[in-house]
Amino acid sequence: MALDNGVNVYASIGTLSEFRVGDNWELYQERMEQYFMANFVADIRKVSVLLTLIGQDTYKILCDLCDPVLPKEKTFGELCDILKKVFT
Repeated sequence: MALDNGVNVYASIGTLSEFRVGDNWELYQERMEQYFMANFVADIRKVSVLLTLIGQDTYKILCDLCDPVLPKEKTFGELCDILKKVFT
């Protein structure tokens, strides 16, 4: 569906539950990448989607590990590497 401003809006295919402390990051990342493919998530949006899919506790840990910068200033790959080290 296209809006008047040229933005395309699509229903998402499938759902991805929130990542929680104690989950296996490698399995979650694999599923998230498939979610991105199924929903045509552009590279420029992957950090935003990732940061909305992780829970508050995981986000706090990520903020601490990225300090002094915010996680949104890192690349998707950098964030995945950080989370892999902690949750695998």
